[in-house]
Amino acid sequence: MDLSDLAESTQLRTAMAVESLPGFHCMCLGDVRFEFFGRDGERLAVVVLHHGATLRWGQWEGDAVLANGYLLLAWLDRHGMPGPTEQFEADRQRAEEGAEEERSWLAAMPTGLEGSADRILDLSRTGARPSPDLLAGLTERLQSTFPDPVERVLALLHWHGSGSGRCSGYPVHEDVPGQLLGRVPIADLLTALADQRAEERHDAGAVRHLVGWKTRPRQKLDVAGLPRTPARPAAGACSPLRRLGQTKSRRTVVGTPARLKAANAVRAPDGATRGSPSEASPEKGCTVPLPPPGRARPPTEGGRRAHASRLRSRPRSREERSAGQQDAQEQSILGEPRGTFCHQ
Repeated sequence: MDLSDLAESTQLRTAMAVESLPGFHCMCLGDVRFEFFGRDGERLAVVVLHHGATLRWGQWEGDAVLANGYLLLAWLDRHGMPGPTEQFEADRQRAEEGAEEERSWLAAMPTGLEGSADRILDLSRTGARPSPDLLAGLTERLQSTFPDPVERVLALLHWHGSGSGRCSGYPVHEDVPGQLLGRVPIADLLTALADQRAEERHDAGAVRHLVGWKTRPRQKLDVAGLPRTPARPAAGACSPLRRLGQTKSRRTVVGTPARLKAANAVRAPDGATRGSPSEASPEKGCTVPLPPPGRARPPTEGGRRAHASRLRSRPRSREERSAGQQDAQEQSILGEPRGTFCHQ
């Protein structure tokens, strides 16, 4: 573009006016690159626009904050570049949605933890993981505020079902209730879900916790121990999976049998406990017994073959390789095999 016109160059100067140099440096490469050339074709300067809010120039220490970013976006829009404005509006919309999710997440925080809200939110600003001291302090306050284990788990499930509700790609601070639930025995979690006070938000929190990435120390075993075929809830009630189908959390459940199994861990009818058959009347429609805890399905022949194939194809450790070499050496010396070397 020819900026020899005084009016045009004045508009661009006004749009690029900066108000401060706070010293921070955006980690991205920027959105729009401006290159300024003199009359003889020599490049005079390179300035990069970041997120419609800051400018980067090599002579500055850090990025400069624009006095009015909308002016520069409008200038680009008028000159046939609507993309930066559209991207800015999309980012602003996402920021507003994130702020609303944060407010709802804070509103669902269990009583007694309000004093730690700022410290927990700082995790998303710094990218740090919850420290053991923070989790221990939160656990102690929860036990003091909610002596009943069922009420304590219900409070955590309600909290974990709030906010973005996503099983991945969520703010770091939303991982705190999931970390606390990871310390809860799976039996206590199932007891809380079977409680009559459990609602859709608690179900969403349980699904988010059980299908998340490494949310429990023994997650595979805990999920494998869930009822394979859930007992039907009481008449007029709706299963957590069906209710989750009407929410955005349902989208994160579909994908693997383990996730569907976790999502289908529907609460038992009144009086039924895990490990004992459901004694439900025909009116309630609950006729499927709940299996005892810890019982796993016997492996099929196809499952054994697939497991053996995975063991043969996986990389061996240094100890296993040295043991295999020793077997081969002894076999060559003795002239007969010692036996079959098996990966444990």
